[in-house]
Amino acid sequence: ARILCDFGEAAKARRVAEAALEKDADNVEALVVAGSVDRDTGNLVRAKERCDRAVELDAKSVPALFALARTLAASGSGPAAMQMYGRVLGLLPDDPLALYERGAVAAHLDLDKQAWADWDKAFQQQPEWKRDFNGGFYGRREKYEHEIVMVSAELSEKPNDGDLLLRRGRYFRWAGR
Repeated sequence: ARILCDFGEAAKARRVAEAALEKDADNVEALVVAGSVDRDTGNLVRAKERCDRAVELDAKSVPALFALARTLAASGSGPAAMQMYGRVLGLLPDDPLALYERGAVAAHLDLDKQAWADWDKAFQQQPEWKRDFNGGFYGRREKYEHEIVMVSAELSEKPNDGDLLLRRGRYFRWAGR
């Protein structure tokens, strides 16, 4: 189910996860996949319930912690998302994806020092991310205005997409709005 989810097959992933949950309502992996699909399709309340349950069942499950952190970020619960990313980083101290995503949430919360500290650590592990990030971050103000329009158009189709919401927030900030 997780592989289907990763390849954008949300409907198939949901069916597989739901079937697994029918057999075992406490299947952590199925709860994570179902919660992630719920988040990606805009059902943030159900996503949070499932991710909370997965973390309750296995407090050291990195996929469950990540899923809950992303769900909290998508629902606008930045401080709680920061705390959950902190739990991920407690288990995987130098995980570049957790650092990068926590940096994005920190930037959204105007915690610039935290954001840059996290991004710097992530870029040490994944230097190619810095190249991509720098190309966007240090672009001209007009580029961000254009990106705001583009991301806003995507958001009109997916209004609860947490990644898009975070990205638009960064572009607003970087454009000086």
